[in-house]
Formats: sequence, C-alpha cells, structure tokens
Amino acid sequence: MKSSVALFIKDEVSDIIGWVSWYVNLGFDKIFIYDDHSKDGTFEILNILSKKYPIELFRTDLKGSINFFYRQKDSYLDALHRSKGIYDWVFLADGDEYLFLSEDENVNEFLSFYSEADAIAINWCIFGSSGKALKERDPIPFTYLHRALEDFGVNRLVKSFVRPGALVDTYTDPHRYPVSPEKYFDTHGREIRDWVGATKPVTWHKARVNHYICRSMEHYIGRVRRRLNVDIENSDQGWNDYNKNDIFDDSSKKYLLNTLKIFDDMRYIVFSEMKEKLNFSFRDEIEKENNIKNIKVFSIINHNNKIVFSDTSTGYLKGIEEGERVLFCVDIETGIGQFFTYSNSICRIQKDDRLNVFAFYEMVNFEDGISLKNIKSGLFLISIPSEIDPMAFLEASRTNASSLEKFHIKEVSENTEFIKFSFLENIIFSKKISNKLNEYNSIGIELFNNFI
Repeated sequence: MKSSVALFIKDEVSDIIGWVSWYVNLGFDKIFIYDDHSKDGTFEILNILSKKYPIELFRTDLKGSINFFYRQKDSYLDALHRSKGIYDWVFLADGDEYLFLSEDENVNEFLSFYSEADAIAINWCIFGSSGKALKERDPIPFTYLHRALEDFGVNRLVKSFVRPGALVDTYTDPHRYPVSPEKYFDTHGREIRDWVGATKPVTWHKARVNHYICRSMEHYIGRVRRRLNVDIENSDQGWNDYNKNDIFDDSSKKYLLNTLKIFDDMRYIVFSEMKEKLNFSFRDEIEKENNIKNIKVFSIINHNNKIVFSDTSTGYLKGIEEGERVLFCVDIETGIGQFFTYSNSICRIQKDDRLNVFAFYEMVNFEDGISLKNIKSGLFLISIPSEIDPMAFLEASRTNASSLEKFHIKEVSENTEFIKFSFLENIIFSKKISNKLNEYNSIGIELFNNFI
C-alpha cells in the first residue's frame, strides 16, 4: 500500500513547514505540492525541503489558466495522473486542512481497510481561532484547540481519497470526485447513498479532516486579502460563520512528539540553507572579536530549588530534574544569554516560538537571584509550580517578575568551550542579520521573520 497527498497552495509561509511535517508524520509516501505563485517565500521553503523529504514541487500555469478554480482543478488532476501505477491512493487537500486518524498509526494502515473502494469521503471538522488574534509558529493543530459541534452544518462537506485512474466523468469540485457511485465509501466502509452535492451526514469514525478556516484573526485577514473577489468578500461574515470554539479538543496532540521532531528538523534545514546563502563567516569574526573571556555557562535553578532540565521527547524546559540538564550561556557584560544542552538538542520554551539561534534572554538581577526576560517580547520566564503543572514547564509569559519568576545560577565546571563558541556565533549572526536583510529581497525578509 502506497499513498500520496496533493496540496494546492499560495502564500502560507508561516504554516507550510507545520503542514508538511504533519503529512510526513502521517506516513504519506509522496507529497505533490502545487504552488500558485506565492510571493512570501512559501515556494522557496518547499524547494529547500524537497531536497530531503518526499516532496515533488510544481508551480501552476498562470497563463494557461487565469481562473483560480481551474488552476486548482488542473493541479489535483495532475497529481492523480502522476500517481497512476505508483500510488494506490491520493488525498486531495488544502493548506488549512489536516487529516486526523483516530485509530490507525499511519495513513497506509488506515487505507488498508478500504480495499473495495475507489474513493473515500472524509467529513470536515471545523476548528475556530481559540481566541487568538495573531499567528503563532507551532504547527496549526497544536495551536488551535477549539472546534465546532459535530452537528455544525459545514462539517457535512467532505474531502476525499481517490484511487488514480478511477475517475469516470468530468471533475466538478475539489470535494467530491466522479467515481462509480457504488465505489464511493464513507469511513465505515459503506457505500454513500445520501449525498447532497458534495455533502453527506457527518461521521468522524476512524478519520476526519480538521479544517482550520479561521486560525488566528491575522490568518483570516490574510486569507481575505489573497482570495478577495475570488470566493471571499471584504467582510467579517466568514469569520463569524466559521470561528466556532464550542468544544475543547486536543486530540491532535497524539501526534505531537513525532511531528515536532520533523518540524524542528525542517526549520533547521531551511534556516541553514538560508544562512549559507547569505554568506556569513562566523569563525573569522569570533577570532577578531576575541571576547570569549566574557562568556560564562551556568545551571539554572528554579524557585523550588530544582535544576532546569529539558524534556527528552519535546525539548521543552521544565523544573523537574529528569531528561537533559539545561545550561544558560551568557555574556556577563551585557547579561544576554541563551539556553543549550550538552547534546546540542533543541531547547523549547512554552510561549516562545523563536528558533533557538535567535532565542535570547536577558539575565536581570532580582532580589537575591535573577529573572530571565525574553528580549523580543519583554516577558519574563516563569517556572510553573508542579501543583499546577506536574511537568513544571517553563513559560515566557509574565509581564513582571515575582517569586515564581526568580531563578538562581550556578557556574558549571565542565568543559563548555563548544557551547560558548556556538553562543558567540549566534550573537554575531543576530547582530549582522538586520543589516544584511536590508540588502536582501522581500521574500528573504519574510522568510527570516518566521525564525527570528
């Protein structure tokens, strides 16, 4: 059993890595992506990722198809054609749609249940904004955790798996495909007899398509700008119609650990190639500045007298002494520092979505200890008490420092020269990047803004 997924997309630079990491984690053997001439760096990111991951990337034909819906149709039909004889199934998706499997470990295991079908219709599950106004950088399914009730009318719409070569008539829409009616199954494995257009009664048995139409308010405004007078008007009607937050639903977190590992790998692949193209030479600069003598490395101890560790599964920093010990490398003259581990694994902090390279904190004297302030947001780190959160995760969310935001430091005696060197690289790079970006094109600026 082999499967592919086809995506038609435009201007999704902030979320495309999360989307691809989700579908890679689901186990699709090929990802066909048709970029509708993005102007924000989406195509450039995908081009980099295609060198390592099973992505086949195309650009749509603007001259041949001036209509958005015709280009979408051509893209999906092309994916079906390319999959013929290679892949057993193709899932046709948009960039705000995330296939969710409730029972099976991967997509090919799920598809093995439908050997008699030529198409499988999977109902939408509309998710709302979870009250968020601005975009966040983690994958969409781990950010927006409130959805509509199952009987919400729009959930009757479907997206489909289709067997390549099974079409018996002309394509009409991206939801329901023209295959033999008796071969179009629901997720129970039953022939669908009660179609109304591209809708059918809602069932989320085994699978659903989590559809994040709104995401944040910032996302939705961008959606209106991209599709104004195509299928959206200049109004808030769509937001009011689809921003449904009736039920808290974090079931997508079953995929959290594996998806985040893929997501982080992809972000570093993209960032590393972008950095290389900007031709920064760190080692010479470090030797010139010769300021490693100002760099110290400390263990961080929270208000419960616990050394801060990182969770080995997710990389999130926590006030429980299990996992990998976290080190804070700091320039003692400026008080600016970063978190590291000896294995150089990723250090994640809740409510701080910057790439590690740019995740600087200021060490501020506080009472008989210190506090740590995110230099971008101005918010302080809190080590959440274990009676509130058993994992005692650190979170960058406090406007002022008090007892829960107080830490102590203890200088480490082990050899930490490689950590100091990495920290100096990051310092120098962050200083030079803003000047360099002034010489770079708008796409490059947009790309880097998703990491800084």
